[in-house]
Amino acid sequence: MKVKEVLELLKKRGWYISRTRGSHRQLKNDRMTGTVTLAGAMNSDVRPKTLSRIRQQAHLSK
Repeated sequence: MKVKEVLELLKKRGWYISRTRGSHRQLKNDRMTGTVTLAGAMNSDVRPKTLSRIRQQAHLSK
């Protein structure tokens, strides 16, 4: 899965970019606590373990 696809999925679920630094994007959701960090160029692949952690932090199912 590409960074761009993960970002679109999170945005559909109410997450928005709160801040960026380089290729690292930190997303927040007003209905949940904490942040999700998504790193990498838009066309790069997200590693499986990283994707698993993002899903866990964002309370998403597979």
